[in-house]
Amino acid sequence: MKSRPLRWEQLRRLMRLVGEASELPAEGGLRQGHVLEGLRQILNAATAAAVLDQDTRRPGAIVDTVLIGFDDVRQDAFDVMIREGGAINPAVQRLRENIERRQESGPYVATDGDLVRGHDWSESPYVLEYLRPSGLDHMLVSAHMIQGTTHLRGSGFFRRREDRPFDERDRNVLELFLLDHASFLWPAPVGTPARLAPREAETLKYLLAGASDKSIAAGLGISVHTARQYVKSIYRAFGVGGRAELLARHMRGSWV
Repeated sequence: MKSRPLRWEQLRRLMRLVGEASELPAEGGLRQGHVLEGLRQILNAATAAAVLDQDTRRPGAIVDTVLIGFDDVRQDAFDVMIREGGAINPAVQRLRENIERRQESGPYVATDGDLVRGHDWSESPYVLEYLRPSGLDHMLVSAHMIQGTTHLRGSGFFRRREDRPFDERDRNVLELFLLDHASFLWPAPVGTPARLAPREAETLKYLLAGASDKSIAAGLGISVHTARQYVKSIYRAFGVGGRAELLARHMRGSWV
């Protein structure tokens, strides 16, 4: 990443967080929770969330979440995005539009001010009806699209209404962390069950990349029927009901 302004104190604390996270196990969610709470403190945010979102525009598409700092009142501001789709939040809607158009890979990080003009944010139904009553306002958000899918891994941080908005330095420190250590927040699989046959293990890689049964068949040089049988075997091996649940477990790194 090219040279960008950073706060030394935030950078120092970020380096300490990376060191702490390196000593924690990826499985079980311990490292993920520690990292999310650490980022919340570094960014002086009231709340923090890590999500796996299949499609921001569709209700019920947020299939996995880790939340920090959400009490009953603040929870309403998050739950409405689950019920009605993340696009009810104008910053999240613009975030997906931007990330779908961009050419470069890697994390996309932005503040609500980067994504939505002041009045369009402050007077939006989401802010007026859900965010303001919770005492929250300013938002810093990141997203990384899972290649070949509509699924994205995202994080979101809110500050209290009376706090200063997130700025360029806040955005840069989160981007710096995600460029090198995103796996601390969204763990890779801890391992593959030994009971998977070699072809099933290959199929799993395609599934985690969001490939369809037809694409899996083409990639492995097998029939679509055979690909579907491999997929069903993988679901049974992991004890999941479909792609969404498999991806959610992939995000957590919880294969046991």
